[in-house]
Amino acid sequence: MNDMPQSRSSHDESPTPEESRAKAEATREQLGQTVEALAAKADVKAQVQRKAEDAKVHAQATADQARVQARLAAMDAKVQMREKAADARTQGREKAASARDRAARIARGAREKLPPPVVDKAVRTKDRIGAVATSLAARVEEKTPDAFAERAGRAQRAVGRRRGALLAGAAGALVLVVVRKRRAGKR
Repeated sequence: MNDMPQSRSSHDESPTPEESRAKAEATREQLGQTVEALAAKADVKAQVQRKAEDAKVHAQATADQARVQARLAAMDAKVQMREKAADARTQGREKAASARDRAARIARGAREKLPPPVVDKAVRTKDRIGAVATSLAARVEEKTPDAFAERAGRAQRAVGRRRGALLAGAAGALVLVVVRKRRAGKR
């Protein structure tokens, strides 16, 4: 066996003109594709534009995704805020009712045990507290949004309707102060 490639001998047939043309055409096609690929690689401006467009599309998609996530987070926060506000209102109502009941009990007990001058002083103290509360309510109303101002007005009217309970609470507090002072003086 001979490892040397066999060359064509002169007695082999040479390609036909059609075969030569087809081979030349295939070579031209291949050469054209190679030239186009080289031209595309050499066209830096087109590459930069393609990359810029890709970056623009990517940035827009990222921005859209961030916008959607922000909206979802805002909606979640809004729901949580409403739930917490509802819980706080419920707890506030329950505590206020408990405080009213306790103040009413103390007031009843205080009225029965207090001398008239102490009751008069409690009434004056209650009136001063009411005046201060009204003044503070006016200041708060000036600086708060309308929704909160409406609620503050309702609270102020509720306080006005429960003067007896407030008087009883003030009287009870005054009794506690007097009793403690007397006990401290005896020691």
